[in-house]
Amino acid sequence: TYVVSGTLTDGQLVVNVGKEDKVHLILDGVDITNTSGPAIDIEQGEKIITTLAPDSENTLADGENYELADGETEPDATFYSKEDLVINGSGSLTVTGNYSNGIRSKDDLILISGTYNVTAKNNAIKGKDSVAIRGGDYTLTTTAGDGIQANNAEDAEKGYVAIDGGIFAITSGQDAIQAETNLSLQNAQMTLQTAEGAGSTNLDTEGSYKGLKAGGALVVASGNYELNTADDALHADDTVAINGGTITAATGDDGIHGDDSVTINEGTVTISQSYEGIEASEIYFKGGDVNVTATDDGINAGGGSDTEST
Repeated sequence: TYVVSGTLTDGQLVVNVGKEDKVHLILDGVDITNTSGPAIDIEQGEKIITTLAPDSENTLADGENYELADGETEPDATFYSKEDLVINGSGSLTVTGNYSNGIRSKDDLILISGTYNVTAKNNAIKGKDSVAIRGGDYTLTTTAGDGIQANNAEDAEKGYVAIDGGIFAITSGQDAIQAETNLSLQNAQMTLQTAEGAGSTNLDTEGSYKGLKAGGALVVASGNYELNTADDALHADDTVAINGGTITAATGDDGIHGDDSVTINEGTVTISQSYEGIEASEIYFKGGDVNVTATDDGINAGGGSDTEST
C-alpha cells in the first residue's frame, strides 16, 4: 500500500511488480504532469487498486507527444494500465489526455466510486476486456473519441460495458458509450451528446456518433437517460431490450435501432426528433409508454443492419 501526495511537474509514477503481486495506491492530493508519457504507468502486477482519499483533489495530465520506442503505439493514456485496474474512494480525479486517452486499462477497468472529470483527445475511459461501473460522478469530454469504450473483439465473453449506478455527463467527439459486445445499464443518470447533437452537419462518413452502442445486445433496466446524438441514440448490432427507466432522445438518425430486434417491456421512451423512430427486423411492444416523432418511418420493422446497401 502506497499513500501518494504532492506535486510532480514533469515525471511519472510507475508500478512494476511481480505478476502475482497486488498494489494499492492511495491518491491523497496528487498533481502529476508528464510531458512525454503517462502520468501514472502501471506496467505489471496482478491487480492495481487505486483509492481516491476522502476530500482529496487529484490531477493527472500528459503532453501532446509521447517518447515511445520505434514501432510502439503504447502506452497511450494519461492513467495507463497493462493490468486490471480498480478505482474507488470518495475523492476526485481530474484527468487531461492531451496525447490520446484519459484512463485506460488493457484488461478489466472497474470504477466503484469517486468524482471524475476527464478530458481527452481520444477516449475518456477505456478498458480492453471490460468497463464496469458501480457508482460515481463522471464528466467526460472527448475531441475525437468515445466517452466510455470497451474494445476486445477477440473474445465473445469480453469487450462489454456494464453500468449499475452513477451520474454521467458525456460530450463526445464520437460514440458516447461503446461496447464491442454487450452493453447493460441500470440505476444510472445520464446526459449524453455526440458531435454537435441531433443537428450535426459535416460529419466524417467513417465516424460513429451513436449515444449507447453495442456490438451485441443492449439492455436498459432502469435509470434516466437524456440523449442528443448525431447518429442513432440507442443502437445494437444484435438486440435492444428496454425493461424500465426513462429515455428521452433527439437524434439525427434512428431513435432506437436493433439489427435483430427491439423489445420494449416497461419504461418511458420519448423520441422527440429522429429520421426513423424505432427500427429493427422485429419490434415488440409489451408495455411501457412510447412517444415517437420522426421525419421518415415512426416504427420500421423492415429494418436491419445499417451497413446494408439497400
